[in-house]
Amino acid sequence: MIFRATAASRTLASVRALLCSFAIASLWLVAGCERKVQNAVVTGKDYVPASPATAVRQAIPEVWVVHIEMESEARKVDAYVTKEKWELLKAGDRVRTRYLEGNYSHTIWSTDLEKL
Repeated sequence: MIFRATAASRTLASVRALLCSFAIASLWLVAGCERKVQNAVVTGKDYVPASPATAVRQAIPEVWVVHIEMESEARKVDAYVTKEKWELLKAGDRVRTRYLEGNYSHTIWSTDLEKL
């Protein structure tokens, strides 16, 4: 007698494999990053309004961006923040930023701003 897997069991196995590979990739990404804290100066702000959904594209939510420049190194970074933080900050404000930086690519993956 030959065992034939049902479509549901094949789908479940695919979902489990996908979740497992996602978990491994996430761990690899976090392990390859270093948490850093640094002071920065706000150089500007941008607001990107939401775009409506069309037949071709999905709707894009509104985004609040704060442009900062690190004090200890001449590096400019865009930080995506909530509306409340965006309204609180203005150009010239000093902030403390906590971020994840890739060990090999030196890409900044996430930022969190706190006004000094």
